[in-house]
Amino acid sequence: MSDKHKKWGSFFLQWIPGILISVVFIYFLNNLIDFQELLSAIMGIEIKHILITCLLVVVSLGTRAAGWRALLSNRITLKDSFFIVSEGYFLNNIIPRSGEIGRALLLGATTNLNVMQGLSAIVIERAFDLAIAAVMFLTTIPFVLAMDWLQPIVITLLIIVFVGLLLMFFIAYKKDVAEMWLRKISDRNQFIKKVIFPQFNALLEGLQVLTNPIQILVGIFWIIISWSIWTILFYWMVTAFVKDTCFWWAIFSQSVLAMGIALPSAPAGLGVYEGTAVAALSVFNIPKSSALGIALILHIIQILMTSAIGLIGFVIQGVSIGETFKKIKARAKKPQNKDQE
Repeated sequence: MSDKHKKWGSFFLQWIPGILISVVFIYFLNNLIDFQELLSAIMGIEIKHILITCLLVVVSLGTRAAGWRALLSNRITLKDSFFIVSEGYFLNNIIPRSGEIGRALLLGATTNLNVMQGLSAIVIERAFDLAIAAVMFLTTIPFVLAMDWLQPIVITLLIIVFVGLLLMFFIAYKKDVAEMWLRKISDRNQFIKKVIFPQFNALLEGLQVLTNPIQILVGIFWIIISWSIWTILFYWMVTAFVKDTCFWWAIFSQSVLAMGIALPSAPAGLGVYEGTAVAALSVFNIPKSSALGIALILHIIQILMTSAIGLIGFVIQGVSIGETFKKIKARAKKPQNKDQE
């Protein structure tokens, strides 16, 4: 076997834990669901629910792009942000957990910003995402006794996110102190000196948005709008299957879904997305066949829409998908010393 094939083989081996988790979810769904009922539930959905869901997915991508652009201090255009975010989702549909690093690499390939600046903004974005999901869960869990065992886990997650955000704010405001501290450590550690320290200035530059309260508030605003649209989207699809639906069901389910798809999985979160959605919706005595129908249609629409827009973005921005995959593989294999890909 050639070295090239060995490298790709090693890269694909990293998928195995996620694929196994997806297989477990699919196995249990297969044993829980009556597929005749599932097919009947899906066939009963009206076309308007499909079309409006597609529209809401596009709007959610736009608001997510606006939020990420704000966290990048508006140093890229909304058009570039929209397509890069969509390309990131497309990459996740192909390679598990590749969307974040893919977005950072695409930022470096299509703008004058580098990879670390993109990653720092993504880390901030993800921290806010986790905080919002945790708050949504904690505000609805008093009404859902069936999953109260999750409450201490979510509270712990919220505390970790809060501490992480405080640390990032400290680094952003105390740039000189953080740089001096890392320089001292790098003198004793060659890996930090050769790999991490050269990237540190770019990381600090990306975190400087935290010193701009207005910019942060704009970013948080658009991220909250994005979550609101996802929740409305989820509620809209539930109403296609269950007529008497409460909006807070969607708030709770969306928060559980967000935490569930954070687990390792096969590409596009196959199995894990559906299993988590079924578990959340079953709390409200929604038949499992209907719950799986809701999850399947939502997931398929999201995959198709993000993949289509992502592919259009690659064409418009003139970026090679193959080269992007190679860079993602290289990043997953070992850190790079380059500031810009």
